[in-house]
Amino acid sequence: MIWHNELDIVKYSSNILEGLNLNQETFQFLIDYGLPEDSAPFLPFVANNRERYEGINPKTRRYDFLPLDFS
Repeated sequence: MIWHNELDIVKYSSNILEGLNLNQETFQFLIDYGLPEDSAPFLPFVANNRERYEGINPKTRRYDFLPLDFS
């Protein structure tokens, strides 16, 4: 199975990924191939947006009690 042709895939735009300190390979992979919408039962992925609890954000933005090391 070619996973990126068989599953519902979320591809990310570069402006959503900027500022997340991703290495270039990861950055390009998420733009070119993306991630499946989920990998049941415990691994959901987020939409291509900047919504606080749905989009891609550092963990420190979602959980404000975490030390900055987690961002």
